[in-house]
Amino acid sequence: MSPALLGSVARAARTRATLGAQRRYATTDSFHESHKAVMDQWEKITKIAIPAVAALALVNVVVHVSHGHHETEPAKYSYQKIYKKAFPWSAEKCGLFESACWAEYKASK
Repeated sequence: MSPALLGSVARAARTRATLGAQRRYATTDSFHESHKAVMDQWEKITKIAIPAVAALALVNVVVHVSHGHHETEPAKYSYQKIYKKAFPWSAEKCGLFESACWAEYKASK
């Protein structure tokens, strides 16, 4: 055999031996311990986050219910409600979803 071939075989054998010694498998105890530590950390975060989110949601509901709603009549501008022709239903000046206008129309009829 040639010296070059023997050198490459020896180099391959050394590389193989060092790779085998350095290889780590996922079944070691440190792997499971690190995953358990991360899992415990997220369990603690979840146990804190869920009540915190629930408390903030409750605060938002209380604040929303406690103040009055601003249901004033919107301003009537000249460019609003410009109709070129009457609507095709009985109340010609009422839009389809304008319940107040429909109530006035039915009361006047």
